[in-house]
Amino acid sequence: EGYVLLLGGREAAITKLTEFFTQGRADYEEPRSDPILFSAFPRPYFWPSNQPSIHVPYLFSLLGRPDLTAQWVRWTMDAYFPAQPDGLPGNDDGGTMSAWYVFAALGFYPVAGTDLYVVGTPRFNRVTLQLPDGAFEIVADGVSDDAKYIQSATLNGAPLETPTFHHADLHGGGRLRFVMGTQPSTWGQR
Repeated sequence: EGYVLLLGGREAAITKLTEFFTQGRADYEEPRSDPILFSAFPRPYFWPSNQPSIHVPYLFSLLGRPDLTAQWVRWTMDAYFPAQPDGLPGNDDGGTMSAWYVFAALGFYPVAGTDLYVVGTPRFNRVTLQLPDGAFEIVADGVSDDAKYIQSATLNGAPLETPTFHHADLHGGGRLRFVMGTQPSTWGQR
């Protein structure tokens, strides 16, 4: 909330975050003579190769724009986590970068120091988490490389209207179900 106030309100914060990612993508796409060396050093805009900024794409959802979270999470996954031997950006530091990718692919991300998860964009059509007190299933009907935008969601059969839920919602097993589409929707927006 303080960050939003400092930037001049919700819309100004969304604009600044969009610039942060747009400039980050431009910086990433700039031709480099040594791309490996480039990836090792901090960048002035979004750069997920170090842990302090890996939560930033999820701020859009917290600001009521989960469509922008979906856009930038998917770009980050595709650009910085290729399916090849050097497919992790930077140092994995005890599994942090790997965990980021796993959560991103599941479609939600933990807010550090809280019991809150922020919804992003699932990568797979069905995943089952075997938890100590029951299986929790994530279903993403229609998900594909192009269908990355959530159209609607339910949590344990009840409509999920906001792009957040709590850790207690995972207890005892259950289901998080997304209906996906190729265009942004009004789901989760405010």
